[in-house]
Amino acid sequence: MERFFEVVCEEGVFTYARREEEIARYAHLDGCYVIRSNVAACSQATEELRDRYKDLKYVEQAFRTMKTADIQTWPIRHFNEMQVRGHLFACFLAYRVIWELRQRLAPVLERDPESKRCEAGSLAEIWRELAGITVAKLEVNGQTHLKLSSITPYAQKLLTLCRVPSLQTILSE
Repeated sequence: MERFFEVVCEEGVFTYARREEEIARYAHLDGCYVIRSNVAACSQATEELRDRYKDLKYVEQAFRTMKTADIQTWPIRHFNEMQVRGHLFACFLAYRVIWELRQRLAPVLERDPESKRCEAGSLAEIWRELAGITVAKLEVNGQTHLKLSSITPYAQKLLTLCRVPSLQTILSE
Protein backbone atom coordinates (compact mmCIF):
# COMPACT_ATOMS: atom_id res chain seq x y z
CA MET A 1 0.00 0.00 0.00
CA GLU A 2 2.85 2.40 0.65
CA ARG A 3 3.54 2.68 -3.07
CA PHE A 4 0.13 4.37 -3.44
CA PHE A 5 0.43 6.84 -0.54
CA GLU A 6 2.96 9.36 0.65
CA VAL A 7 2.95 9.35 4.43
CA VAL A 8 4.61 11.86 6.73
CA CYS A 9 4.70 10.96 10.40
CA GLU A 10 6.67 13.35 12.57
CA GLU A 11 6.26 14.47 16.14
CA GLY A 12 2.80 16.05 16.36
CA VAL A 13 2.22 15.79 12.60
CA PHE A 14 0.63 13.07 10.51
CA THR A 15 -0.24 13.64 6.85
CA TYR A 16 -0.80 11.46 3.87
CA ALA A 17 -1.45 12.03 0.18
CA ARG A 18 -2.52 9.70 -2.60
CA ARG A 19 0.03 9.15 -5.35
CA GLU A 20 -2.46 9.51 -8.19
CA GLU A 21 0.03 8.76 -10.98
CA GLU A 22 1.03 5.48 -9.33
CA ILE A 23 -2.60 4.56 -8.67
CA ALA A 24 -3.49 5.23 -12.32
CA ARG A 25 -0.48 3.22 -13.50
CA TYR A 26 -1.67 0.13 -11.59
CA ALA A 27 -5.41 0.61 -12.19
CA HIS A 28 -5.37 -1.56 -15.31
CA LEU A 29 -4.34 -4.52 -13.12
CA ASP A 30 -7.35 -4.22 -10.79
CA GLY A 31 -9.10 -7.59 -10.62
CA CYS A 32 -6.21 -9.38 -12.36
CA TYR A 33 -3.59 -11.70 -11.04
CA VAL A 34 -0.49 -13.24 -12.55
CA ILE A 35 0.41 -16.91 -12.23
CA ARG A 36 3.99 -17.88 -12.98
CA SER A 37 4.71 -21.51 -13.70
CA ASN A 38 7.63 -23.67 -14.75
CA VAL A 39 5.24 -25.77 -16.87
CA ALA A 40 5.89 -25.45 -20.61
CA ALA A 41 3.31 -23.23 -22.29
CA CYS A 42 2.21 -25.87 -24.78
CA SER A 43 1.73 -28.69 -22.28
CA GLN A 44 -1.03 -27.15 -20.19
CA ALA A 45 -3.86 -24.85 -21.14
CA THR A 46 -3.95 -21.47 -19.42
CA GLU A 47 -7.41 -22.18 -18.01
CA GLU A 48 -6.32 -25.50 -16.54
CA LEU A 49 -3.27 -23.89 -14.91
CA ARG A 50 -5.52 -21.20 -13.43
CA ASP A 51 -7.97 -23.83 -12.15
CA ARG A 52 -5.18 -25.83 -10.47
CA TYR A 53 -3.95 -22.63 -8.82
CA LYS A 54 -7.43 -21.87 -7.53
CA ASP A 55 -7.71 -25.43 -6.20
CA LEU A 56 -4.88 -24.63 -3.77
CA LYS A 57 -7.46 -22.88 -1.60
CA TYR A 58 -8.81 -26.34 -0.74
CA VAL A 59 -5.37 -27.51 0.37
CA GLU A 60 -5.02 -24.39 2.53
CA GLN A 61 -8.50 -25.00 3.97
CA ALA A 62 -7.50 -28.59 4.78
CA PHE A 63 -4.48 -27.46 6.78
CA ARG A 64 -6.54 -24.77 8.55
CA THR A 65 -9.12 -27.42 9.44
CA MET A 66 -6.44 -29.70 10.84
CA LYS A 67 -4.92 -26.96 12.98
CA THR A 68 -8.14 -25.53 14.39
CA ALA A 69 -11.19 -26.72 16.27
CA ASP A 70 -12.27 -29.59 14.01
CA ILE A 71 -9.21 -31.82 14.41
CA GLN A 72 -6.90 -29.89 16.79
CA THR A 73 -3.51 -31.12 15.61
CA TRP A 74 -0.31 -29.61 16.90
CA PRO A 75 3.40 -30.29 16.39
CA ILE A 76 4.52 -33.58 17.89
CA ARG A 77 8.14 -34.70 18.06
CA HIS A 78 8.56 -37.98 16.22
CA PHE A 79 11.69 -40.06 16.37
CA ASN A 80 11.49 -42.06 13.16
CA GLU A 81 9.97 -41.96 9.70
CA MET A 82 7.23 -44.49 10.49
CA GLN A 83 5.95 -42.35 13.38
CA VAL A 84 5.82 -39.31 11.09
CA ARG A 85 4.01 -41.31 8.42
CA GLY A 86 1.56 -42.71 10.98
CA HIS A 87 0.85 -39.26 12.41
CA LEU A 88 0.26 -37.79 8.94
CA PHE A 89 -1.98 -40.71 8.01
CA ALA A 90 -4.10 -40.22 11.15
CA CYS A 91 -4.37 -36.46 10.50
CA PHE A 92 -5.39 -36.87 6.87
CA LEU A 93 -7.81 -39.67 7.71
CA ALA A 94 -9.46 -37.38 10.27
CA TYR A 95 -9.56 -34.60 7.69
CA ARG A 96 -11.14 -36.96 5.13
CA VAL A 97 -13.85 -37.96 7.62
CA ILE A 98 -14.60 -34.29 8.35
CA TRP A 99 -14.61 -33.47 4.63
CA GLU A 100 -17.11 -36.28 3.99
CA LEU A 101 -19.30 -35.10 6.86
CA ARG A 102 -19.26 -31.54 5.53
CA GLN A 103 -20.39 -32.86 2.14
CA ARG A 104 -23.20 -34.93 3.61
CA LEU A 105 -24.27 -32.21 6.06
CA ALA A 106 -24.11 -29.40 3.49
CA PRO A 107 -27.89 -28.79 3.65
CA VAL A 108 -27.62 -27.76 7.32
CA LEU A 109 -24.16 -26.13 7.09
CA GLU A 110 -24.77 -23.87 4.07
CA ARG A 111 -25.43 -20.25 4.93
CA ASP A 112 -28.52 -18.45 3.70
CA PRO A 113 -27.29 -15.72 1.31
CA GLU A 114 -29.56 -13.09 2.83
CA SER A 115 -29.56 -13.80 6.56
CA LYS A 116 -26.04 -15.34 6.61
CA ARG A 117 -27.37 -17.97 9.04
CA CYS A 118 -27.26 -21.72 8.73
CA GLU A 119 -29.30 -24.36 10.47
CA ALA A 120 -26.38 -26.13 12.14
CA GLY A 121 -24.03 -23.30 13.00
CA SER A 122 -20.90 -25.48 13.06
CA LEU A 123 -19.62 -29.04 13.17
CA ALA A 124 -19.02 -28.57 16.91
CA GLU A 125 -22.74 -27.92 17.41
CA ILE A 126 -23.54 -31.02 15.36
CA TRP A 127 -21.16 -33.11 17.53
CA ARG A 128 -22.91 -31.83 20.67
CA GLU A 129 -26.33 -32.70 19.24
CA LEU A 130 -25.25 -36.22 18.27
CA ALA A 131 -23.45 -36.75 21.61
CA GLY A 132 -26.89 -36.71 23.24
CA ILE A 133 -27.68 -40.05 21.61
CA THR A 134 -26.82 -42.77 24.09
CA VAL A 135 -27.37 -46.50 24.47
CA ALA A 136 -27.99 -48.08 27.86
CA LYS A 137 -27.27 -51.75 28.48
CA LEU A 138 -29.86 -53.26 30.83
CA GLU A 139 -29.77 -56.73 32.32
CA VAL A 140 -33.13 -58.06 33.50
CA ASN A 141 -33.52 -61.66 34.69
CA GLY A 142 -30.27 -62.64 33.00
CA GLN A 143 -31.27 -61.13 29.65
CA THR A 144 -29.43 -58.18 28.16
CA HIS A 145 -31.43 -55.41 26.54
CA LEU A 146 -30.10 -52.34 24.77
CA LYS A 147 -32.16 -49.18 25.21
CA LEU A 148 -31.68 -46.21 22.91
CA SER A 149 -32.19 -42.70 24.27
CA SER A 150 -34.82 -40.58 22.60
CA ILE A 151 -33.54 -38.92 19.44
CA THR A 152 -34.55 -35.35 18.70
CA PRO A 153 -36.01 -34.61 15.25
CA TYR A 154 -32.93 -32.51 14.50
CA ALA A 155 -30.55 -35.34 15.48
CA GLN A 156 -32.58 -37.71 13.31
CA LYS A 157 -32.23 -35.29 10.40
CA LEU A 158 -28.46 -35.22 10.92
CA LEU A 159 -28.28 -39.02 11.01
CA THR A 160 -30.36 -39.22 7.83
CA LEU A 161 -28.10 -36.72 6.05
CA CYS A 162 -25.08 -38.79 7.15
CA ARG A 163 -26.81 -41.89 5.73
CA VAL A 164 -26.76 -43.70 9.07
CA PRO A 165 -29.32 -46.51 9.07
CA SER A 166 -31.96 -46.63 11.78
CA LEU A 167 -30.25 -46.98 15.15
CA GLN A 168 -33.03 -49.30 16.34
CA THR A 169 -32.18 -51.61 13.42
CA ILE A 170 -28.48 -51.52 14.29
CA LEU A 171 -29.17 -52.33 17.95
CA SER A 172 -31.45 -55.24 17.12
CA GLU A 173 -28.82 -56.94 14.95
